[in-house]
Amino acid sequence: MFLRVPVLRHIINDIMAELFVDSDLDEELDALSSLDEDAVGLLDAFIQELAGDQRALQTLTRTPKWEWNYNPPFEIKRFQACWDLNPRRQIYSIKLFDDEGHRSDYRLLIGHDPRTDTFVALSFLDRGIAYDVTRPEFQILLARYDGWNLPVG
Repeated sequence: MFLRVPVLRHIINDIMAELFVDSDLDEELDALSSLDEDAVGLLDAFIQELAGDQRALQTLTRTPKWEWNYNPPFEIKRFQACWDLNPRRQIYSIKLFDDEGHRSDYRLLIGHDPRTDTFVALSFLDRGIAYDVTRPEFQILLARYDGWNLPVG
């Protein structure tokens, strides 16, 4: 229903950035849409906007970054607990804001492979649990990251 995003490619200065949405995340969002349609709609709008914005996709990992003029506005930063793991995972957290400046109750967690400039939307979690490394959702996040063969180390 939401986020039927195929591989999205942008060539900038001979670098092709790709954005994927994990299929398990896509299924979870379909289920979440019945509980919080606004949050899923905001995420869908963000993914679609990001897919069409070459500059934003190319500079996404220059963190921390606040994009208040973006539609929808967002803030991105490293998910530091993942960067501190041994082995390290390059996972970022994106906080979305609606048109009125209200913060979403959810966080989009994305993985990045700098070797290929590949991004993968891995998880969309309630902010109350998004950063809790003791929860099963954290292990699911790491498994999805590893399943995409994104870099570790």
